[in-house]
Amino acid sequence: MIVFKNILMKRISYLLLFLCFLFLNKEMKSQEIYSYSFGEGVNFVSENNYEFVLSGFVQPFVEYRIINNDSLDQIYQDSRYRMRRIRLRMSGSSPQKKVDYRIQFDFSGISEDGSASSSLLYDAFITYNFNKRTKLSFGQRSQRSDNRELTMNSNSLQLVERSRLTSVFASIRDFGLFLQRDIRLSNGSYFRNYLEITSGDGMNNFTKDIGGLKYGGRIDYLPFGFFTNKGQFRQVDIVRENSLEISFRRSIIALINQ
Repeated sequence: MIVFKNILMKRISYLLLFLCFLFLNKEMKSQEIYSYSFGEGVNFVSENNYEFVLSGFVQPFVEYRIINNDSLDQIYQDSRYRMRRIRLRMSGSSPQKKVDYRIQFDFSGISEDGSASSSLLYDAFITYNFNKRTKLSFGQRSQRSDNRELTMNSNSLQLVERSRLTSVFASIRDFGLFLQRDIRLSNGSYFRNYLEITSGDGMNNFTKDIGGLKYGGRIDYLPFGFFTNKGQFRQVDIVRENSLEISFRRSIIALINQ
């Protein structure tokens, strides 16, 4: 059963990548209009309103440490330089914004928790938007049901590394179904709801299966409405809100072995 699940997940992943590149090829056939926004990448729009965005970022990392060994009366100095993240992201959407996708690669050889990694593929998912407030994603992406830090992209973190809590206990990315539903109340506040069913095995894991599935749910309550320019997904206050904004959350996660 475990071997069958691994083979099935691997084939689904390849099929998903094929569909994304097929969608990408359809968009790129007649691209004419484009714009560039610093930090957001190059945005191409075709004559039939297919949209394609090419973006990425590089994060260099320099570390210098001084270690004082009192027992041996010695001082050690250590320094190193590396590229912490080298990301390439391709995303796009259909003319009616009903379907969109994202493919993201990392070429640094370092995983999100700072350890060595041979995985290039980070994100590969397709999203169907039922309306402006309800959408369903399928594929591999970051999980919204884990801690809040996982809702923030690497290029919007305040520090280069994620917290120790995330590095030790979170798988960060997983493969499965991701449902998001926004509910607006009469006073202008919002409930943002997430429901996820994933493999629970982490990113690009097709050989080691711990069995079962991971079920996650989360509710965000924003009493004063959404933050400006998606500020709730950034650790650094870049926009500087003109009024008070608060977000409360409640998460439930269960890993069920079958």
